[in-house]
Formats: sequence, structure tokens, C-alpha cells
Amino acid sequence: MRIDLQDQFNHNGPTISADHSHQEPIPQAGVAVRLYANQKMGTTFGPGKYRTAIYNATADVLGAKNKYLLDYVRVSEWMDTARDENQIAARDFVADSLAQKGANSNQFIASWIKHLDANKTKTSVPGFSLVDLAEMQLELIIVDPARGIEQHWQLELRPCRDVFGKSTPQLIATNAVLPEPGRG
Repeated sequence: MRIDLQDQFNHNGPTISADHSHQEPIPQAGVAVRLYANQKMGTTFGPGKYRTAIYNATADVLGAKNKYLLDYVRVSEWMDTARDENQIAARDFVADSLAQKGANSNQFIASWIKHLDANKTKTSVPGFSLVDLAEMQLELIIVDPARGIEQHWQLELRPCRDVFGKSTPQLIATNAVLPEPGRG
């Protein structure tokens, strides 16, 4: 399936299904995206291979109990990693959007999406996330019809409070009320 990014970026949410037929906008699901500073950034994991992710993140689609992984890199590096037709279309869409806005690409980071299964298997799914660090805005598009998730979120990023002795995210973006730690 090829993503129709014009539909994905409309403000009512995605309106395209896996069989390419248009349907009514899908109600927006609750999501929480937590960004953690990558402590291993700049280290090697093989000869000539460096970890380049600035933030590692999780996106939890609430209610659906689905977790997605994101590794945010500079948008210029992200654009060079597009491999399939969906990723190439997403890359071209983002490049055109940034050029039309005259945006400084240095203020953006981006990630492809991977689903994390219960057995810790990571599977790439169509979609991407783009973060504007200057405006503290996060865009997330996940098109995962196998799990019933075809959503586009526009969220505000907020800094998190540091808790001594706990692994806490540096930034969080959500459109839902989150359960208190230890209560859900």
C-alpha cells in the first residue's frame, strides 16, 4: 500500500484505507509519545557505524495497547535513509513542505516507525514522525492497518520533570490523560 500523504496530513485525520477506498475520518485515538535523550549517541556499534539518534522514543497508542519505537535523527540524515516507495513519498513530502515554509531544517528531527510486538520483535510500518524543536511541535503518522491504526497526530511537546533514580523522558507529547505511574 502506498500512503497518500495529502490525505494523511489533512486536519481531520486519515481518510484512506488499505484498499485505497476513501472513508469517513477515523476518530483520533489517544497517544503518548515519550522522548528520551540517547545516551549512546556518537558511540560505535560496529566498524565505521555510529549511533546517530538524538532521541529514542516510544509512541503508545492508548486503548489499542500498541507500542511503536522511534529513533529521531536530524531531518537531513533521515531523508537519506528512505528505502521503499512509502518512505520515499514521505521524504519528498517533508522536503517539499519544509521548502515551501522556508523552514530551517536544522530545527527538525525525524524518525521512521517500528512496531514493537509483545515478544520484542520490531517491525517497520508505514509512517513517520517529524519534530520541530524550535516550536516544540510533533507530527506523527502511523498507517498500520494490520493493527487497525491509521492515524495522524499533531501534538505539543512539553519538557518532563527529572525524577532522581528513575529513567524519565526529557520530552512528552500526548492528547490524552495518562495514568499515574504504578496505576496502569
